[in-house]
Amino acid sequence: MKKIIKQYKTWFLLFGIIILISPLLIRLLNKNFTVPTTIPYYFLLFYNIGPVLFMILPAILSLISIYLFYRTALNLGFRKKTTELAVLFYLLSVPTMYITSFLNHHIILFFIILLGFFLFTLKNKRFNILFKTLAVVVFLSTSIFGLYSLMLAAFLLAFHYSRRSNKLQKIVCKMLISLLLIINFIFYFILKSSYSYIASSPAFNVTQPVFQALISDFGSVIGIGITIWLLAAIGFIISWKYKFKFVLLYAIMFALIYLSTRYLFFIAYLNIIIVFLAAHSFQKIMDRKWDLNFIKNLTIIILICSFLFSAVSFANRMAGAPPDHSILRSLNELGTYEEGIVLSYPEKTWWIRYYSKQPVFGNFLNNTEASVAMEILHSKNIEATIDLIEQHNIRYIWIDPEMKEGQVWTSRDQGLLWLLPNKEKFKNRYNIDHVEIWEYID
Repeated sequence: MKKIIKQYKTWFLLFGIIILISPLLIRLLNKNFTVPTTIPYYFLLFYNIGPVLFMILPAILSLISIYLFYRTALNLGFRKKTTELAVLFYLLSVPTMYITSFLNHHIILFFIILLGFFLFTLKNKRFNILFKTLAVVVFLSTSIFGLYSLMLAAFLLAFHYSRRSNKLQKIVCKMLISLLLIINFIFYFILKSSYSYIASSPAFNVTQPVFQALISDFGSVIGIGITIWLLAAIGFIISWKYKFKFVLLYAIMFALIYLSTRYLFFIAYLNIIIVFLAAHSFQKIMDRKWDLNFIKNLTIIILICSFLFSAVSFANRMAGAPPDHSILRSLNELGTYEEGIVLSYPEKTWWIRYYSKQPVFGNFLNNTEASVAMEILHSKNIEATIDLIEQHNIRYIWIDPEMKEGQVWTSRDQGLLWLLPNKEKFKNRYNIDHVEIWEYID
């Protein structure tokens, strides 16, 4: 098995890349040119570009980032075998597949940090100062993305130079990192009040139980597979004897685990450390001498199948995720109606804004509006519901199948869904493929 993996490692990597971009390929082959799920539309509205380009750009950025990831790891002195395994695990990990599915602030930031770190770790005596200067310039741009981002970049640099024995290099590094942090703090507070500041979306705040949010097999949108977690735990135990050498890296890892329990997208950064720990333990399994090679090969096959199961399961979920043709058709129809404020489930408002161009009520970035929207959707009191609808000038109500299948209601006799057949107050304007549009007519 070890010889097979070594012989066909290039094919394994190509297979990993195909799995990585499979959600995009499947959607394009099905002529579904929409971006999957609701959260990307926050960024679509921010960048104001077409959906197809919006899906292709992150795939390109992600592939470049993977190359930078590989080269940087080698520059840092990691074993080539372990690095290649880490890259393969990274390709098959859910966080990587998720951030590759659509353009967002985090994949850009991820690319910038990797590029800066790659430049910092390049070993070239002739252009050393030039590469370090370019790296500082690249890291300066992280201030646009917030304080967490620049602190993460600084800690990565600190880890890199903490492994050096040259005292002068350590002193220069500390001065450089301090300067980088000071300048970034200044840029952060200058840019925060301007349009140039790209804040992280509150859409990625954790609303699930911690273990469910961190583990993709338990239903997390962007969690890491349970097999990777288990291998990483073994890798952590194996590497513990070098704890003083990697103390800063462990500190970064635990800080990222904590941040990931509050903001989901930090899992994308945590994923890098986790896949390396997993690769380290997997390499130990392959290098270890077993009494029965059959058991060893069976263990490796089970682990590989487990990785593939998580990756293929997530790819299938993303490929079939809404919006689909029926939703797009209804939103295009809604766009032809006379202008009026649209009520829907808070997350769906981004679809509505992007495709129908109609104003919306209940955007869940506005907690007050989102709370009122949910109150209307769950209300069975006709007087209270009408008061809220009129108070907020709501004209249309857009409903998709997910909302009727547990997201808001489970049957027609619940909440607003029970009130809508009242012909004195509401008129059904659209009802095709289980997507409904109602108009308030009183």
